[in-house]
Amino acid sequence: LVERHVATAQLTNATRLARRVARLAPTDERVLRRVLTMLARLGDHAGAVRVYADFAERLWRELEVRPSPETQALVARIRSGDVM
Repeated sequence: LVERHVATAQLTNATRLARRVARLAPTDERVLRRVLTMLARLGDHAGAVRVYADFAERLWRELEVRPSPETQALVARIRSGDVM
């Protein structure tokens, strides 16, 4: 549904829905990476980093683990503006 909103240029709806998806799967990194990528593609790099920070904090608080190297690398690329 997020991708459908993007395809029809409903970017606000796409961003809002992507954030909701992240909340529905609070510890699923695969889902998180899709959401982060989508937010970055929508130009919401700061939002993607915030979603990641919330995820990393929750993961540590609930499971005492850090995000995977793959997820950390994605966030580094988002921070550098290298994800589109």
